[in-house]
Amino acid sequence: MKVINISTIEARRELLAVIKRRIKVINNGDVGEPVYLKNVRISSKAMPWVEGVSFTLTAVFCDEKGILRGDLAENSKAIGSGIMFGQNIENMGIDHLTKILAELGGDEEPKDILKNRPDRFFSGILKKISNG
Repeated sequence: MKVINISTIEARRELLAVIKRRIKVINNGDVGEPVYLKNVRISSKAMPWVEGVSFTLTAVFCDEKGILRGDLAENSKAIGSGIMFGQNIENMGIDHLTKILAELGGDEEPKDILKNRPDRFFSGILKKISNG
């Protein structure tokens, strides 16, 4: 895998481009199809509008404009905890984007387990609803 200097704005763009290419490879060319993740925890620092809550990023995909989006499940056992579908995640910190790329497998062959998660159903519903 190519080493990326993560100290510049250009590096962020390059990291996002690599993530989008991995999504495309995993989904045989379809960047709009969600890729399901297992181990990407996102702290509330990545989302300033939500304080004191952490999330698990359950899926990543690109919308019709090519913006990287993700489904976030709140890490809480409290009643009312929920899921945020289709959130723009391009502005997350480099550390979180690096976690996403690591989970997508870098230059390795696509992981079959990513495409066989039961929660795939929920993102599929959201995609159909948002497309009309």
